[in-house]
Amino acid sequence: MILPRSYNTLLESILHAADRLEHIAVSFAFDAQMFFERLKRTEFKALRTLALTSSFSTFSEGLLLTAAEAVKNLHALKILEIWDFDAGQADVFRYERGLDRYQGRITWQSTKDRQISLYVEAGWNDLLSRGENGVDVKCSIFFDGDGESWESSTTFEVGRANSS
Repeated sequence: MILPRSYNTLLESILHAADRLEHIAVSFAFDAQMFFERLKRTEFKALRTLALTSSFSTFSEGLLLTAAEAVKNLHALKILEIWDFDAGQADVFRYERGLDRYQGRITWQSTKDRQISLYVEAGWNDLLSRGENGVDVKCSIFFDGDGESWESSTTFEVGRANSS
């Protein structure tokens, strides 16, 4: 579900300055899904970091698949984060590019037990491993000092497999 937001002027200003922007961080002015849909018609040549917000309360794997498609056209992008905070629930989806465009990591951190679907994992694998020999996938859960799970995190490292 896309949250109704009326900040089209801000979005238009960002898109108009696309060729000059290296860093964008916008929270709760417009939904990340809206940004990614508009991105299809805009070229960000220099964008290195992007932080947006969206609603994960009704989690949509479509948003994360759209984000993977968008990253294909953001050649300079090194970090993408999509955040949500609502009624004590916090989530962040993060993409970090590795040393080249075909290596990277996606991480889902949440106060709830969230899972990245096989479709989303495949979409990001497709982005990062095109023409390569395989992908590395790792998952982990974070615990506090007492062994209690206070935050769950699923991490997928994707990119070239070492061919030794």
